[in-house]
Amino acid sequence: MSAPPASHGAPRVAYVSSSLETTDGWGRYTVELVRAARACGVQPVLVITRDAPSSLEIPGEVHRVLPPLPLRRRESFAQLAHAARLGRVLASCDVVHLVVEPYLPLVARAVPRRTPVVMTAHGTWAVLPLADRLTGWLHRRALERVDLLVCQSAATRDAMARLARLPSHRVLPGGVRPRSFCDATSTNDGPAHPVVLTVGAVKRRKGHDRALETLVRAAGRMGRPVHWVVVGQTDADRPWFDEVARRATEASPSVAAEWLGRADEDTLRAWYRRASLFLLLPVDDRGAFEGLGLVLLEAAAAGLPSVTWAGGGAAEAVLDDRTGLVVANGDIEAAATAVARVLVDDELRGRLSAGARAFAAERSWERLATELSAHYRQLLARGRS
Repeated sequence: MSAPPASHGAPRVAYVSSSLETTDGWGRYTVELVRAARACGVQPVLVITRDAPSSLEIPGEVHRVLPPLPLRRRESFAQLAHAARLGRVLASCDVVHLVVEPYLPLVARAVPRRTPVVMTAHGTWAVLPLADRLTGWLHRRALERVDLLVCQSAATRDAMARLARLPSHRVLPGGVRPRSFCDATSTNDGPAHPVVLTVGAVKRRKGHDRALETLVRAAGRMGRPVHWVVVGQTDADRPWFDEVARRATEASPSVAAEWLGRADEDTLRAWYRRASLFLLLPVDDRGAFEGLGLVLLEAAAAGLPSVTWAGGGAAEAVLDDRTGLVVANGDIEAAATAVARVLVDDELRGRLSAGARAFAAERSWERLATELSAHYRQLLARGRS
């Protein structure tokens, strides 16, 4: 199967994803990138799973041809049976951009021989298949078909490089829409106690237990309670959520926890306005890790200082003493001290807030789409030559 002649105007780019739900990391990356890429003269062709939910209407072609997301060993091999169906869609495109890493073997088998392939490596699912004894060879072989690997963070790149020979690659983090947070300035109509915000599904990797312990110690240092607002699904790991919620109840009244579950963007922006600090203390959990943390960029766009710890991709989304405070990985005492400092020091909080907004302005989706569209065209020009 050969690729069609590349268009000299707007290239048709197939974005191979799983869904168009912005509450999902892969989905948010896809939707935001496609919106921005269209403004850069790209014709997006969306390729998602057959049963993917979608509450958004994205202009352009949408093909529901992918099998369920392959997250288990046997599914990594079974997905290859769908190559012919996917190949018929990809044959009409100039470039293929793989957004959801587990589909790499399927894309490598289905894509026409001369069509350039770009792949975004977000974090955990770019690494776990390579580390697996049975699927590692399959994904390493498929990685050879990638012309450009786009890594969300240096941490993700380095983790992949320990397991496979990488193709040409760039570290290009995902983005944020700074203008949508322009009105997210602090207000005084929230709870009486300082608000600390955490966004992310309640599961072990997000480190909610570490955040809770940090806030208990910070409240003790300050001599006043803290209002902890958690936005994110609570059924991702229900037993773990129940355990953390129980600990939070025991921590009252020093920490008043509020579990909002999934929230729409208006609700989330409202809490960005009320909060004084964003807290994310992720941990490695059986190979799963935080690749970057787009929520840290959203917090920065809202002018909300963050506290996180070094190591992993999260630390690459926070500039220490410029957009927030970064402490030694796993050091809860240091994290508690950092939280208390930001909450009690108005001058520090104001300086970090201004730095966060400036940093987020340089991490827009438009910036990412502009760079990627240039790479698409370079790959096409190289193919023509």
